[in-house]
Amino acid sequence: MTLTEQWKKGELPEGYYYIRNKAHSVKFDEIDYYMVYGENRYWHGCEDEDIEEVLAPVPSFDEWKEMKEQRDTCAWALDKIGDVLVKHKLVKKTDNTIGEK
Repeated sequence: MTLTEQWKKGELPEGYYYIRNKAHSVKFDEIDYYMVYGENRYWHGCEDEDIEEVLAPVPSFDEWKEMKEQRDTCAWALDKIGDVLVKHKLVKKTDNTIGEK
């Protein structure tokens, strides 16, 4: 079940959420807007009819830090894999990108 469906059924847990808000015409690729969903089942500072979609919970600082560390680890691993592929001449490296041989 999506977060939007949970919210509409009154089952969304309290917390901070990224939302798509009809009233502000926020574009999906420009979302930096979040609202607090409170214990009384309402959005602080926003009307229910303005909510188009509940997108994701806002991560805590510790969750964000862990996601960043995971991203950095993946980026490091991908660099190493690319180096091995280039070393064994399976692909060639040009302009700091890896492409087909």
